[in-house]
Amino acid sequence: MSIPEAVIEKELRDTLFKVDLMQPIGELEQLISKKADANSITIPWSGDAVLYHQRKELYQGYVLASAEQVLTTTIIAGILEVIRARVLEFVLAIE
Repeated sequence: MSIPEAVIEKELRDTLFKVDLMQPIGELEQLISKKADANSITIPWSGDAVLYHQRKELYQGYVLASAEQVLTTTIIAGILEVIRARVLEFVLAIE
């Protein structure tokens, strides 16, 4: 089941719903090429976040066992395309 951001405390939303990609470009390219058969990549929530939200009833009658962020390979490919375009613009500007 999806967990809507609205049910999570405002101060925790960035941590649980946003992804900071700090990997090198080559690693991101390999990541999407290896996942060509899959359409998404999952990033699990920390154990602390899961434990904290197990105490809250996000859905009536259910307990949170695990949670993850889902990032599609298309999104990563789009990010790589934006980076390439910006590098090209920069190179043309300094030329």
